[in-house]
Amino acid sequence: MDTIEVRFEPPTESIAHATLRIVRPEAGNALSRVGAEQLSDAVDRMAADPPPGVIVAAEGERFFCAGGDLVDYRELTDRESALAVSHRMRDILGRLRALPALVVCAIEGAAIGGGTELALACDLRIAGLKATIAMPQSRLGVVLGWGSEPLLVEAVGRGRAVELLMTGRAVGAQEAEALGLVHTVVAAGQAEAAARALIDQVATASPSAVRAVKKVLDPAASPAEVAAIFADLWVGDDHRAAEAAWRDRQR
Repeated sequence: MDTIEVRFEPPTESIAHATLRIVRPEAGNALSRVGAEQLSDAVDRMAADPPPGVIVAAEGERFFCAGGDLVDYRELTDRESALAVSHRMRDILGRLRALPALVVCAIEGAAIGGGTELALACDLRIAGLKATIAMPQSRLGVVLGWGSEPLLVEAVGRGRAVELLMTGRAVGAQEAEALGLVHTVVAAGQAEAAARALIDQVATASPSAVRAVKKVLDPAASPAEVAAIFADLWVGDDHRAAEAAWRDRQR
């Protein structure tokens, strides 16, 4: 695994967030199976020591991520190998989504196929004005393979998901924002800076409450679990400290 496709940039004393950066601009920032394992390793590191926030970005201006590396994927010549890759990517992106941190995707250039699936696995997506998003799998005779089907429906609704997947058409940044595929559009080249600013803003909130937001918004969370999370936070140190600070300001 000498080739670096996904570079993990951990937090430092001056930078609170971590960054996952795809660094294969010569290959459209496509992910091979080697790159997928590098992504997995980085997710494991962050799960063990969660940073306040995570930015998912890529090198270069033309591509955010062209999805799976079709040159590498040519070796998937039987059903079992294709199934193994699908399960592996679903696992990796599921663990990325489950990180107890705000995960923000900074999209510049084209997010294609699996690149869009990677973006959908993030909590928020910020796109530069020249970004495009496409899921052309149907034109290649397949469907989404990395597990983002429910995330796409959640973002745009079932009818629009059907249209986007069946046509495989590309949408520009502003249409993507109108559809709900991305949350914010900024000037070209400014997506990562906007992601940093957002994470810095979130960092001023209670860390325990920020982590809890992802838990209470999980569709699998029951009302009883959500109520328990609220009660635990109510008696927790962050809430007590905030209450005391509020009382002091009222004096």
